[in-house]
Amino acid sequence: MKSGLLIALLFVGATFAWHNFAHLATARIARIELEKTAEGQEAVEWIESLLTPFSKMCGESMYPFTECSTWADKIKS
Repeated sequence: MKSGLLIALLFVGATFAWHNFAHLATARIARIELEKTAEGQEAVEWIESLLTPFSKMCGESMYPFTECSTWADKIKS
């Protein structure tokens, strides 16, 4: 009984641990890595051109590539 409860608590904790901050940090690191090459910079510009209209609807405007990483969290909550 106790081990089952402990396992359940571990899984519940894991589902709440990966939220806005972690997604933003991962997306920012990805952007930094992409911007190191010319192809990566082009990819970021292309992605942001696709995401900009959607980010305005979500109330985000500065960094669409990074900010869109939290959309699933917003939908979930």
